[in-house]
Amino acid sequence: MIATTLSACVADTNKDCLVRQLKDNPVKWRKLARRATKIAEGWEMFRAGRGGVPATQILIAWWTDPLGRKHVVIRGWRIEDTLAREMLDRKAFEPLPSLLHAYPE
Repeated sequence: MIATTLSACVADTNKDCLVRQLKDNPVKWRKLARRATKIAEGWEMFRAGRGGVPATQILIAWWTDPLGRKHVVIRGWRIEDTLAREMLDRKAFEPLPSLLHAYPE
């Protein structure tokens, strides 16, 4: 289910972006889904291109709640201009816990 949702998110995020589209990679998504089921908490980010704009980007975050239930959130967006460049920088996301990626508020 995670791999299928990632593929759908990539297609939806790419639909209005003509350049720097994220490539759908079902093999990578299945590998990530297996890892997410084995690890209690984590996140991963995939982006198109090498930091240029516009570009598409996907972020997946997962965690296990105190009752042992697994939660997964997948978000995709397009970085439209250089004002949002920090969204392309993995280092900006590194110190944040997985739950914060899903619910920044």
